Amino acid sequence: MSIFRILILSIPTSSLKLPSWTAPRGDPSLPLGGWKKVPGATFVNIYNATSDLGTYNHASMIAFGSEAKDPTPLFTVSWKNSPKDEDSPGQRIVYSQSYDGISWTATNTGTNILFPNMSTTNNPAALFAGPYIWLNGHLYASASPKQFCLFPDQYQDVLLLRRVFTNSTGFFGPVFWATNPPPAQFSEATLINGVLNLTEVDSITRDDVALLTPLAEETPCKVPRNATTKCEACAGGCQIWSDAGDVGNERTHYTITGSPNGQDSTIDVLLYRTSSNILTASMRSAPGQGSWSSPSQATNIPNDNSNINTGALPDGRRYLLSNAMPFTIRDPLTVALSDDGYEWSSCAVAMTCTDLEGDGCVAKFPGKYKNPGPSYPQGVVAFDSLFVVATNNKENVWIGKLPLASL
Repeated sequence: MSIFRILILSIPTSSLKLPSWTAPRGDPSLPLGGWKKVPGATFVNIYNATSDLGTYNHASMIAFGSEAKDPTPLFTVSWKNSPKDEDSPGQRIVYSQSYDGISWTATNTGTNILFPNMSTTNNPAALFAGPYIWLNGHLYASASPKQFCLFPDQYQDVLLLRRVFTNSTGFFGPVFWATNPPPAQFSEATLINGVLNLTEVDSITRDDVALLTPLAEETPCKVPRNATTKCEACAGGCQIWSDAGDVGNERTHYTITGSPNGQDSTIDVLLYRTSSNILTASMRSAPGQGSWSSPSQATNIPNDNSNINTGALPDGRRYLLSNAMPFTIRDPLTVALSDDGYEWSSCAVAMTCTDLEGDGCVAKFPGKYKNPGPSYPQGVVAFDSLFVVATNNKENVWIGKLPLASL
């Protein structure tokens, strides 16, 4: 980007308006906080926890789309799967796929492993599912022993990738490290699981991964034909998280376009989870790490100390998926809407554990840190709906189909 363009677009960070909540707030004394359910929403159970295949399942990611040569877009959902406890050794990444968001590939056979257990006696580890990412029109799943929500991110030194071919369900490339050589602490697990390093994959894959380097000049999430991406990337890099008080490395990114101060510009917004039950924000109006404001700027947007997800609807409105009623169990999962990206002016129930048949709001298996209710949502727009995937009670995986006409 030229210096001239930067001068035109740049607005002092201190003058940027913070996002705010103007929708009705949830009332814990009322069913579902007093919010209405999204009319016509339907729900499908993707995975049910079992003692054989892992009773802890959480933090799902979703992708939808197809490569240019493939006629039919494909949904892929992945999540972390652990024998019993949250983020414990042996945690791996499993998946399910669908063409319509209703019928999903089997998850009860133990064969749906996307990234294997990378834990060894000498190096106990737990994998986290990372965002899906489109590189040169090719789809890649990601995973890491360090949790992250966005690309580009500071965890590329321990990043696992795997190409997702969209012309068929269950068709993937090899698991490989996005670096060469592989991380030294995972050398044993690399050999055991046959994980490749970057020099061992084909030239097309190497060219794709080059877009992830810190020197990449374009956003790595290049959306191909018929695709909606949940790789939340910030051009030139999302803010590198560091200790900033009550701010955690669970965040979501969206953009605001308009003419603040009479200037055409694009505003980057990062919203962060905090333990104080509100979201904080970091914003910028010019590219570069140095343009971000502090990630600890407090908004008045409520959140029950849980992960969040934002995106854009076809009509330009933004959506915010979260647990917007603090100081309760993580129920309901809500969808808030904003016309301009600044004011979140409406809120409705996207999913509630009281409606998920066979589940309810209490975990059925013992395990550490099993918060009740649906949480850690990810959304993607497909066909005529917003599809929302979440895990209920940190055990079972559900996807909700919210008609766009009802939002």
